[in-house]
Amino acid sequence: MKMKNAVMLSIKLITRFVVALSLLLNAATILRAAEPHAPRSTSMHVFHVQSEWNLGGEGGWGFLCLDASTHQLYIPRTNHVMVVDTETGKVSGDVQGLINVRNIALDDAGRYGYITDVTDGSAGFVRVFDRSTLKVVTSIPTGLIPYSIVFDSATRSLFVFNSRSRSATVIDTATNQVIATIPLSGRPGAAVGDGKGGIFVTLPALGEITRVDTAASSSSSTRMQVMSSPSAMPRQTLATSTTTLFITCSFLPTPPGLSPSFTATHLQNIRSSKK
Repeated sequence: MKMKNAVMLSIKLITRFVVALSLLLNAATILRAAEPHAPRSTSMHVFHVQSEWNLGGEGGWGFLCLDASTHQLYIPRTNHVMVVDTETGKVSGDVQGLINVRNIALDDAGRYGYITDVTDGSAGFVRVFDRSTLKVVTSIPTGLIPYSIVFDSATRSLFVFNSRSRSATVIDTATNQVIATIPLSGRPGAAVGDGKGGIFVTLPALGEITRVDTAASSSSSTRMQVMSSPSAMPRQTLATSTTTLFITCSFLPTPPGLSPSFTATHLQNIRSSKK
């Protein structure tokens, strides 16, 4: 009988201990949850305006082109190209004799620059200028509305993308002669080279990107469908890293809560998550 009572007492004591321990752990959990969470450390780099230049001058503003080795910034200004020294913020020169310029490419030898000139739309040219004198040395006919232009260092060729002609004009920079014309399936927009024998160009109306093989002077038979909707189009922005192509896109109509411009991958992820 005494043994039975002792066992019962032990069981009661153990039960009370377990209950007390459980209450204690629950209280600790509640207190921990009530504590304010420490803010997560963010290492986002904050950019700031370093300087502002009041350049003045006539004409609109086009896409900038920087020669980092000489600190010269080339700025299309409708019918001329303004050149600014980035170390002083002062205008250092001007390329004259142009009509309606769009984009600029530079060779890798520091000698020549190349400007797409759409004129009045009835003819297109690449204006070749000497970067030491800023004088136009020759004009090379292209397709209609030459827009983007890329210098390919591997072939030492220029690839000029003609919007209205839906083509790419290939120019040998050693002779300044057209050596090929590549047909495209749509009007080209922005273009960028990957430095490894490929140039990617947007076809906005088709929602696609196509790759041009610079060695073969041909466009890839396999195109990348950027967006599944025909109203979602690649915009005029492309950039590359060593293995990644970045592109901005627009979607019409814009989904609620989204800005008109965002990455295609972001949009596709959002669209695929909708029920």
